[in-house]
Amino acid sequence: MSISAFNSERLADSGVQGIDDIQFLAAGLKIGEHIGQTIVTIRGIGMQQLAEGAETGAAIHTDGIYQSSRYDQARGYFDLERIEVLRGPQGTLYGRNATGGAINIITKAPTETFEVGFKADVGNYSLGGFEGFASGLEHSTSKVAAKFIVDESR
Repeated sequence: MSISAFNSERLADSGVQGIDDIQFLAAGLKIGEHIGQTIVTIRGIGMQQLAEGAETGAAIHTDGIYQSSRYDQARGYFDLERIEVLRGPQGTLYGRNATGGAINIITKAPTETFEVGFKADVGNYSLGGFEGFASGLEHSTSKVAAKFIVDESR
């Protein structure tokens, strides 16, 4: 099994803004977009057809949850702990749709100390976005974190 793992510092230093930027860090990974759908290929195995409901051969999991919709995978990533790219068949660990491999996106867990962060993007043609988080919000015996993303493009 071949694994590439990137921590939050490496992702920030590399300028990773979304899932498509990960392909420049991990060998054998190709990520593209077609009509708003994220197309992931690991070692040449991915989606064979672009029809609705077509299954992919490369699985994406966010915090252990399989991302079945190819539309949800293209959102920006902010406040990440790490990203792991596992190449080769991963069916034993991740079930179906992991023939080519799997991508694990792990967000940061709530902290004990209060932290706040945000990022804003502005561009041409009504392009803009705002992402933020607050962590360490204590509620009795549990820790709470809140994250939000607002994205606008035309």
